[in-house]
Amino acid sequence: MIGFALRLGQQKFKAAFTAAEGCGTFRQKQAKDSLEAALDLKYGTVKLVTIRLALPVGITAKFAKVQLGRRSPDHTVTVKDGTAIVTLQEPVVVPVGQTLSIVVK
Repeated sequence: MIGFALRLGQQKFKAAFTAAEGCGTFRQKQAKDSLEAALDLKYGTVKLVTIRLALPVGITAKFAKVQLGRRSPDHTVTVKDGTAIVTLQEPVVVPVGQTLSIVVK
């Protein structure tokens, strides 16, 4: 599982992240009714099943689109305590040079 809960700079944000077997950058962009997030892997790999994203006020997360390269992994999205919880039906390994993108509306 990986999660991000931004308190400042929710409209447009980019920062480094580290995980057990890899690292890269996390970026987030907020629009009027959606939140776009992406993990760009720079080193190693990251294996994910669950991604948690704190939702800005006004975004309900009734829908999520997940993309890894040309693949769209099967997933579900739920909301708990203002956080979108995207659960992939099967683990996904993000390799170096790939971007995992999520759009929540």
